[in-house]
Amino acid sequence: MKPKKIPYFYNKEPIEFIVKFEKGISGKLISRSSYINGLENVDLKLKNERDEFELDFKTIIKKTKKPINWRDKTFNHVTFQTLKFDIIFDKLYSWDWFTGFSNAFHSKGFNDSKKYFKFIIPLKRKINFHFQLEEFLFSSDYSKWSRVATSISCDDENIYALQEGVKVKDKKKDYLIIESDKKQLYSEFADKVFAFRVALGYIIGDFRGGRAYMFSYNNKKRDRFDGFSFRTLRKDMKSLYQPINSNPYAWLHSRGRKQAKKIYKERNLRTLNKLEFSTLVELTLKNDNFLGTLLTMIEAGNLSLLISPAIYFIVLEQFSNIIVKEKPIIPISDANDAEYLKNEILGIVKKFEEEKIQKNYLLNPIIKRIENINQETNNDKLISCFKKLNIELSKEDLKIIKARNRLLHGNIPNYRKKRNRTIRDKDSDLYYTSIRIYTLLNMLILKYIGYNNYVINFSKIYEQNTGYSVDEEFYRKV
Repeated sequence: MKPKKIPYFYNKEPIEFIVKFEKGISGKLISRSSYINGLENVDLKLKNERDEFELDFKTIIKKTKKPINWRDKTFNHVTFQTLKFDIIFDKLYSWDWFTGFSNAFHSKGFNDSKKYFKFIIPLKRKINFHFQLEEFLFSSDYSKWSRVATSISCDDENIYALQEGVKVKDKKKDYLIIESDKKQLYSEFADKVFAFRVALGYIIGDFRGGRAYMFSYNNKKRDRFDGFSFRTLRKDMKSLYQPINSNPYAWLHSRGRKQAKKIYKERNLRTLNKLEFSTLVELTLKNDNFLGTLLTMIEAGNLSLLISPAIYFIVLEQFSNIIVKEKPIIPISDANDAEYLKNEILGIVKKFEEEKIQKNYLLNPIIKRIENINQETNNDKLISCFKKLNIELSKEDLKIIKARNRLLHGNIPNYRKKRNRTIRDKDSDLYYTSIRIYTLLNMLILKYIGYNNYVINFSKIYEQNTGYSVDEEFYRKV
């Protein structure tokens, strides 16, 4: 049997370009606008705090002494000429007399034609997916070998995600690289990269953004790029949680190493395999509602206790629409029988109203409910998606789901039936709601993509924080 070939990646050329480019370059502006057309020795440099590039006109204005106010102006289709290449700004903005900025530009000739692409994010901190995703061994013109890489296969395409560490002036800088071995349109690959980033961000609880470069190649080897583009992305989003982790020491350190050692010895925990992660990315790409579900999960992961439980309930409702596509199961399937029961009960209410007319009861809300007596409730709908995927719900799970309506109408559930709750008590109730619904959502999402291992049970892990002692394991089987 032949040894498996280790894939080789050419990352040096684009990364060295990024390092040099972000130090700043000078050039000449060509524009239809007389304000900036023909300006030379203009400096283009990165503003790290905003992940945008700034154009500095200060020296130009001092030399020319132009009495021009450039505040809040937009210049369309501006060319920035340098010695080696031309950059096209579709839009260039200025906010004061001396500077302009852009959050997206590309080299001349970079377009939506079919090519091979490499996407690179300069990371502000390392990314780690060792305990969540199946990795593979690779080598590059920087690394003899590395395992900080994962991949997916969809149809006739392989998409790779690597982390490459590079020394720049005695400092190590890390880059997230996503590339494909399929020739395709830039717009197609850009959509796949976003879906990949969202799926990755959800599964590790750490969505990466900031700024990114896209490099285009004519050959499948992807060894020499012929064009590039730059774009500012949404900021990094680090969640307080993550759905899975095959290392029990990662989350059980505060509960003692004995428990972690016991779970580790059982060898039951595993990462998502390549097929499962491929399914997750493919669903994220092809189903906008599914993408929205994962993105909302990521965003809710570091919101306040007041907001996150409500967001998770909304996500649960969205996801139930994805899972349960059939018409809702109504309690009484025979329409005539349902109509008969409704009219009988309405008759009783009418009689009651006539007998108690002097008390002037407000019966309209009751009548409306009776008119909808044969409809599935919100709770039934939410529970049905768990039944559909054969996920067993505990009494505690059902108690939390039942609290949905109360929570979404602005009332904090009181699971312990305490009188005169303090703010701390209410916070504990919200915290417990949030982490239990989060765990249930992870069970649904991962079961839906074919995962059959364990998710982290935050209700158990944080029982000392919430004050809710639960007779459950630290990991729940999907």
